[in-house]
Amino acid sequence: MDSVPHIGEIFALLSPMAWAVAVILFRVAGRSVPPLALNLTKNCVAWPLFALTYYALGASAPDTVTRSDLILLIASGVLGIAVADTLFFMCLNRLGASRQAIVNTAYSPPIILLSVLFLGERLSATQVVGVCLILMAVLTVGRESSGTPGEARGKRLSGVLFGIGACVAQAISVVMIKPRMGEWPVLWMTCWRMAGGVGAALLLWPLVPKAQRNLAALADRKCWPTVLAGTLIGTYVSLLLWMGGFKYTQASVASALNQTASLFTFILAVWILREPVTRRALTGLALGLLGVIIMGVGSI
Repeated sequence: MDSVPHIGEIFALLSPMAWAVAVILFRVAGRSVPPLALNLTKNCVAWPLFALTYYALGASAPDTVTRSDLILLIASGVLGIAVADTLFFMCLNRLGASRQAIVNTAYSPPIILLSVLFLGERLSATQVVGVCLILMAVLTVGRESSGTPGEARGKRLSGVLFGIGACVAQAISVVMIKPRMGEWPVLWMTCWRMAGGVGAALLLWPLVPKAQRNLAALADRKCWPTVLAGTLIGTYVSLLLWMGGFKYTQASVASALNQTASLFTFILAVWILREPVTRRALTGLALGLLGVIIMGVGSI
């Protein structure tokens, strides 16, 4: 795929589109299924899908893999799948799809900062402008409030903190394996990261409050269509595209394009969840699309 022009940027843009659909589905599922239970369920469903795809395509492992490499991949999965996704669901449950966009703006900056500090990456002036426009856009969209009267301040604060924690954990999980991504097949990496995510969730299971690991809600068949659809689109399709984006382009560029998930989530939230459209939101959408175009031009 290295021969396809800008394949990394394409993957990094398609991933948030798929993820935005999954966010809406997980938002609906999260109304009845606790965050840790939802995260473990989606990972246990997605992991076999990745493994089957891996073997169906006849993919092979890298020629030289050390124990340290496997530990690194598993650790990346612990942070990026077990920890980050659980914190994300906790944020989504507390803030809803619209306000979650506020926290999602914290996703790109830590990746860019860590990439500059540890990977030696640099952005062109044009790309910096694109990044700034995207961040301005998601901040504008993020400021849209659900307007729920009497909402507890503590609940909102905890939601924001959980979301920021998810963004930081995700950033670390990417940057720690980015130097080796060019050498490792995407499906092989994803299978090992998923293994780390599932294993960590199982180890954390007895340590969290009983209410957070209650699987009784999964006995209701009505929740399964949204859980399965969210898993297929958000964990399987989006995660493959996400990994591919970081494999084939700079981490800072991929993270900036991933940031458009807030914009796509907003559009779907308006359409499906019937959230109000405002002039500020439309301005944010325009800024975001312009930022994506500038980022694409800057990577040429």
